[in-house]
Amino acid sequence: MQVPAYLARKFPEIGEHWPELQPLFIRKHVASGFSIESFEDTDVLMLSKRDFTRIQQQYPSIEPAITRFICERFIAYRNIFFNHVILR
Repeated sequence: MQVPAYLARKFPEIGEHWPELQPLFIRKHVASGFSIESFEDTDVLMLSKRDFTRIQQQYPSIEPAITRFICERFIAYRNIFFNHVILR
């Protein structure tokens, strides 16, 4: 399996180490549960907490990318909340 395009784009650090990291990810094929309008099939990559901690220790360059992603998602969800809940 090649590194998924989304991971390669969002986390180039993971793409650099994908051959070593791929076996740690569990791949599942599930229906999307995040959008009522989107029911297409979705590939989900899961990672155990133990393996995530191992990746953080072995590849410290990945940590800033993950932190950046979490912050971006937090800001996006906060904006959705303010625009749809508070401002109405």
